[in-house]
Amino acid sequence: AFDAARLPEPLARLARRAQTADGLAHGALRDVTINYRKDGFFRLDGHVDPLADGPNVCIVGLLSDTVLTISEVGPPESTTADPARVALESWAAGDVDVLLPARCLVHLSGRARDELNHGIRLGVSATQLRERGVPADDGALFD
Repeated sequence: AFDAARLPEPLARLARRAQTADGLAHGALRDVTINYRKDGFFRLDGHVDPLADGPNVCIVGLLSDTVLTISEVGPPESTTADPARVALESWAAGDVDVLLPARCLVHLSGRARDELNHGIRLGVSATQLRERGVPADDGALFD
């Protein structure tokens, strides 16, 4: 079972800070999940977190900016779609992309938490952007 008292101090401090933020009523901390990448692009398929995790989901980007996509498309379509197409075009035309600067907290509740999927699409290279008419520096990764 999850025990918040066993979190490493930096994560415990972050959790306390989120729980005491003005205007947010989170309730008990039920889960902490860390997604990370070693190198290259990071991808997190669109999904809805388990309802047993509670009525609130908070996402914090720790070390880098990223783009969170909110979509009506979820599993299995979000996990079986062509990742190269999704990186450039998203899962569906109505998706909403949210730029999350490093150290930013996003709070999902209500329909955004319970019904809409959230994920991080595979990034694109400078070459892929230039092929679409977008100026980009060589060697840069955009995700």
